[in-house]
Order: sequence, then structure tokens, then C-alpha cells
Amino acid sequence: ALVNEEILKAVPVTIEEMALDAAKEKGAMALFGEKYGDIVRVVSVDDFSCELCGGSHVANTSVIGTFRITSETGTGSGVRRIEAVTGPAALKLAKDESQELQQLAGLLKGKVSDAPAKLEALLAQLKDTEKELAQLKKDAALSDMDSILAAKEDIGGVPVVAAVAQADSMDNLRDLADTVLDKLGSGVVLLGMTNGDKVNFVCKVAKSDTKKGLHAGKIIKAAAQAAGGNGGGRPDMAQAGGKEPEKLGDALKAGAAAVRDMLA
Repeated sequence: ALVNEEILKAVPVTIEEMALDAAKEKGAMALFGEKYGDIVRVVSVDDFSCELCGGSHVANTSVIGTFRITSETGTGSGVRRIEAVTGPAALKLAKDESQELQQLAGLLKGKVSDAPAKLEALLAQLKDTEKELAQLKKDAALSDMDSILAAKEDIGGVPVVAAVAQADSMDNLRDLADTVLDKLGSGVVLLGMTNGDKVNFVCKVAKSDTKKGLHAGKIIKAAAQAAGGNGGGRPDMAQAGGKEPEKLGDALKAGAAAVRDMLA
């Protein structure tokens, strides 16, 4: 707004060549880090601007037409860089942006003036839908609890669950493992899920059972290696991945076998 105000004033632009010291005395602004010769070009716009510049050639600010900022970034401590377009380029940018806004309004089935409110409402609706979907996925994973618990077996007096889980993320898989371990009260939980062309694992071991020599990191490593992967972690919690989802069943068996070996 400040620049366009000066453009509309149609202020004459004065271009002078003078010694660098004289330019500095006049108050000309120099860019930090730039190298200047003994004779410099000073461009002045009335008392609004006075700079050392080799690229301004208009005789009057009105020739610029209009000024539109396209970007603003930091280039150093306390220094900002502004990029802008002027004249025909600024008019073209305004026209292009107007067309894009018209297209956006059309997609939102409203006027340009209504577009921000409609888009805000749409984004809010999308956020709510994403929350509902996340909850549904979480509920679906928990609904698989019966089949997961049915996989429980006793290994050396320790309850062990090594089962396939229906989860869509590692976060959900970890939450599900926590829930299963809570229901067991103690023991080992090893869950695996397919994720496209990969497989993911989470292993949880009750704190009391880590004292018996059980180690989640070692259990999950055995499972992951059986599915073409690797991994590890703490004695009570670990996660890993594999590249062969078709071997998920074998991987879970390998994890259970690792528990047997630790308790032998």
C-alpha cells in the first residue's frame, strides 16, 4: 500500500552519479555486503527513497503502474527480501488470481465473496469426518479383541498373545497392544499388521515379566527377521517392520518361539 501510494503520486525520479562518500552523506541506502565503486548511481524518489541502485530507469513513479508483492522471506538476521511484480506483470497476476478465485468459487458453488466462509466450513467438516473415521478405525481394531485374545497361550507359565491385528497405523497398533496387555494383566503381547507391501510389529512385555528374562526388543527382532526385516527396542516395548507381509504368520510364530527360548 505504501509503495502504490507513492506510485499514484506520480513523483519524479532523480538519478545521479556521485562519489560514494557524497552518496552516503546524502543518506543513500546501501545493501549490506554489496561492493560499490568510487562513483555510484544514486536513485531518489523525492524524500521517500534514496538508494544506491543500478537497475531503476523510470523517470516518474507513475510509469511503474502498480506494484504487487509475490513473496517475502528472511535472508539473514534482521533482513527481509521482498519480491514483487510491476506494470503489465502485476496486472496479469491480478487477472490470473481473479480467474483462480472464480474457479474456486465455482467448485464451492457460491460467489467469490462467499468462498472463504464456504471453504472454512468445508475444512471444519473434513476435520470432523477425519476424527470420526479415526475413531471408527480404532473401534474396528478393538472389536477384533476377542479373536486376538483367543490366540493366547501359556508358555512357561507366562500368558503370551501373538496375533494378527487390524490396525491402520503404528499408533493404533501400539494402543491395541496396550489394551490387550491390560486385559491379560501380565505376559507378552506381539501384534502384527500388514501395511501395503510391508508388515509392522509391536511387542509389549509386562514389567514384572521382564525380570524373568523376557525382552520385547529381542522378541520382535526374531519376528521381524522372519518377515524380511529387523528391529529392536526396550525390554518392555519394541516395534519393527518387515518387507514380506505374506510371512506374517511365520513371523508371529518366530516371536513366540523366541519367548520359549528365553524362558527355557
